[in-house]
Amino acid sequence: MALDTALTASNIQAGASLSVVCSVRLSSQPVDDVAVQVDIYPPVADVTPTATGASITPTTAGYYQARCSTQDGGAQDDEGVWFTVAPSNAAVVETVPEVTQAAAGERAYVACDAYDSYGNPVLQPDGLGINVSESVEVTDVGGGRFSLIATFVGSYTATCTLDDLVDPSGETIEVVAGPPAITETILSSSDVTPT
Repeated sequence: MALDTALTASNIQAGASLSVVCSVRLSSQPVDDVAVQVDIYPPVADVTPTATGASITPTTAGYYQARCSTQDGGAQDDEGVWFTVAPSNAAVVETVPEVTQAAAGERAYVACDAYDSYGNPVLQPDGLGINVSESVEVTDVGGGRFSLIATFVGSYTATCTLDDLVDPSGETIEVVAGPPAITETILSSSDVTPT
């Protein structure tokens, strides 16, 4: 007895379903009355057995292997088939500052990370942006990362965006005085005062 494993798709997005179809052959002839089961590695929570295999709905992005076997353990497909689950469309965008305090004139880097509705990271989606207070210089350094430079002391809020998605909380970066750029010393005949 031989078993083969087939898929209705080899690449899907998280939350989409695919069917695993098990084919049983005896002396090269198809056999329909053998009970089969499907094993998925790593395991998937949403597996619904069918008469010819299973319907699965993975929600975690990654690489998976499906293997058919008979329910009595008499035969199995040792090789199985591989499929890929990619993140679904971005549902959330988060603002992740490298630092929460910087000196005036220093660069502060902020990452804008996107996740699908299952918590899978969506890598470098098109349309990432950042909103910050006026008077802050913003440079897109690529890969969902931004460089911010503020020259005035104060608190600045950075909020990542992705098309219509907006991080609801944003993050605050505190800009403090940097090292002095200019010093002035005044001398007088009666008093010496550095300023």
